[in-house]
Amino acid sequence: MEFPIKIQAITNLTDARYFAAWNANILSFNISAALENPIGADKVSEIANWVAGPQIVGAFHPSDTTDFIEKMVQLAGLNGIEAVGTIDELQNINFEPSHIMVVQQGKLNLNDIQKLYSKYPNAIWSIQFDSTPEYDEIPDFVKYIETPQSISDIIKEIQNENIVGLQLRGGEEEKVGVKSFDELDDLWDQIMDF
Repeated sequence: MEFPIKIQAITNLTDARYFAAWNANILSFNISAALENPIGADKVSEIANWVAGPQIVGAFHPSDTTDFIEKMVQLAGLNGIEAVGTIDELQNINFEPSHIMVVQQGKLNLNDIQKLYSKYPNAIWSIQFDSTPEYDEIPDFVKYIETPQSISDIIKEIQNENIVGLQLRGGEEEKVGVKSFDELDDLWDQIMDF
């Protein structure tokens, strides 16, 4: 069974190649300096040239200007533009996103997210939760979720609630080109059993 996977905040080629081999659907890079672990557009382009398959998406803060984003899209060769922020921050997006990632703090406000969705119904939606969510309250337009729960618990909830994909995060290398993927290999086994 194909299990949709999005990788957020990629910062290195090691992660990009590893997750591309997993057949991840989306590799997202935080290009905006307003987001954690930003990466330059030139480095995104360099990494993207080494991977095949996933959509390469640049993540930007809602306050980033259209001119800046257009320049980064050209430099990095992006397939998509992602707006990343809280519901309040995302109310004032200065550009047209193809992807939206809500950074959810506390309980999900369904009215707020539905209003935001009405502005961007064609975007691919994901939510990063800071605590265990009420899965039955996650709108059906949300394609990817990320929570601090154990992966096996998330997979069980995804099976029960028809959430269609999992969002994971890239991480730091131990040194250039070296990283332990033991924990992720265990996750991959669980996903393959799904």
